[in-house]
Amino acid sequence: MEIHTEYQQHAQQLQDTRLRLNAVRALLQLYRLPAPPDDAAVQQVLAAHATPARALTWHAAQGRIGFTLYRPHPQESTNAFLPFNRQIR
Repeated sequence: MEIHTEYQQHAQQLQDTRLRLNAVRALLQLYRLPAPPDDAAVQQVLAAHATPARALTWHAAQGRIGFTLYRPHPQESTNAFLPFNRQIR
């Protein structure tokens, strides 16, 4: 069975949206951890919010969570990042 391209694109956009929401949930869970969070706790949080097809990655030097997008917006690259900043509290 062949999937029509427009349906496939829509499905990928929905999957990207779900991963963005999972990344936000992971950030919120990281904020609840005592500062500074240890690597094992960060990896456990990221694994809990990843999908089977795509993992969330932690970039400690930049202090952000990264993930790959299937269908990036025109102004985005295929890699998206969400910053983690404890001073926002």
